[in-house]
Amino acid sequence: MTCTTDAVLVYLDVECEDAAQRVRKFCESLGIDESEPNSQLRAAQLAEYEIKKSIAKIKNKSRPGVRDKEKLSSLNNELVHLLHAMPERISALALERIIEQFIVEIIHIHPIADDTCIIALCMKRLRENYLGKYDGRLAYTIVQQIIDCLHASSGRIMFQ
Repeated sequence: MTCTTDAVLVYLDVECEDAAQRVRKFCESLGIDESEPNSQLRAAQLAEYEIKKSIAKIKNKSRPGVRDKEKLSSLNNELVHLLHAMPERISALALERIIEQFIVEIIHIHPIADDTCIIALCMKRLRENYLGKYDGRLAYTIVQQIIDCLHASSGRIMFQ
């Protein structure tokens, strides 16, 4: 099965009491091998993404009906249960501090690295150390902002 809105239907059709059990069964239905490291986390993240996408689709309708409102309520409830089963997210401020530290370390190790290399190395270190505990889009935005600040403040001299 591919990553489509059908994934949400599969996830929601799984009959289980708790979100963790539903994620395990969702792994099976997607063919994700549970012996793989972080397989359940991947399945939970996929389910979270698909549920949020479905919620946005309903909210963007010009005239949502009664069924849409009921489905929206059900999706929001499921999202809350799913998020409780996932690792706690790092706050934006803590994520910014972690990223700043990573960038300082990366610049010390690779003083002539270009922006793309710094971004890639920083995101790689985040994945290695905090998988599933941060918002990737937010992390990327923070990395970009810090790099822009470095350029605005006459380069990397302040970190060397």
